[in-house]
Amino acid sequence: MKKNSIAFTLFLATMYIVLSSDMDGAAHHGHGNLTGSPTGAVGHCQTSSCHGANNALTIVQLQVLDTSTMLPITTYNALQSYLVTITGNDTDVATVLPGFGFQASTVLGNHTQAGTYIIPSNLASSIHTYPCGSTTVVEHTIVLHPTSANSNRYAIQFYWQAPPPASDSVTFYSVLNAVNGDGGKSGDYPNAAPNVTIYEDASTATCGIPTNIADSLVSPTSAFLYWTSVPGAITYNIQYRPVGTSTWSNTTATTNSKTITGLTPSTTYEFSVQTVCSGSPSLFSLSNDTLTTLISNGVSVINNNMSDFSVFPNPSSVDANIAYHLLTPQRISIAVYDILGNKVAQPVDKEMQNVGAHTYKLAVPAAGVYFVSMLSGNTAYTRQFVKL
Repeated sequence: MKKNSIAFTLFLATMYIVLSSDMDGAAHHGHGNLTGSPTGAVGHCQTSSCHGANNALTIVQLQVLDTSTMLPITTYNALQSYLVTITGNDTDVATVLPGFGFQASTVLGNHTQAGTYIIPSNLASSIHTYPCGSTTVVEHTIVLHPTSANSNRYAIQFYWQAPPPASDSVTFYSVLNAVNGDGGKSGDYPNAAPNVTIYEDASTATCGIPTNIADSLVSPTSAFLYWTSVPGAITYNIQYRPVGTSTWSNTTATTNSKTITGLTPSTTYEFSVQTVCSGSPSLFSLSNDTLTTLISNGVSVINNNMSDFSVFPNPSSVDANIAYHLLTPQRISIAVYDILGNKVAQPVDKEMQNVGAHTYKLAVPAAGVYFVSMLSGNTAYTRQFVKL
């Protein structure tokens, strides 16, 4: 975890923002992300509806506040909600600017969306969130008014829920435009607030608990375990024991899978997994995940010829694996069908295979539900696979 700190970086590049002609929000009106954040669809602002360059007479500040103390935070706790305030003051006292608009964007250190925005119910008709490229911005939906009549002071607030554990730094970008409301850019005073960067509090950070734990390629003395990868994981701790015993055996994995060896034939094991990351290790997953090893003479849990047939990870957003263990030499065919019954892949076609473990990549063309069919001798087996 990086050293806890808060950084302010002034956004000095030329900035344009739409308000009077885009009073429903710049992103909503098609002008994209105007905050200067390094991700999302950046607005073009090359039309007559765009307002002018940054004006130093408008002083803008963004703060992220703890909701209990109402003080600015220097670090955040995962999944906790905070109050974000954007305030502005146009110091040109000779000009009264009776309206304003704003836009804010929040991104992680890897330039992806950081957390989620929560709009107060009393502002639901005034501000909204809007998807913009790979991020979401929060912005005005109507012309907003100064904090008091005939003043050039502006303020808006919304809540932000921090991202999951071990998500890295978070930077807030924002821009505010004080406007005269005549529909043109002349006389309007936009400016960007200094960026605010915060880091997760290492003292409270907890790794995510592994989920979707499953097994495959079970033999009399070994088994392949796998689970959904946890963001920020460095390693994983695995514990396993025969059901009904009190002593755990332990091992580690550097990826979200592990082959466990040295098991006892014809024995049911329970197992669980713990995530180790830069924060505090997670709790172990619930120890109700079980598997039963084969008896030593190789009698199968499926039939006398095959010990297992599985597709993993499942569901998955990437290519999966088809795995099984043959106890006798057999002729195997494997085909993959979409939900309409169309064959989309055939990894194996009437191939004579030897005793042992076999694994094949499962690649399908698009997200959806698929059926993996294996023909072993005169017996067919089917597993459903979901591509996210």
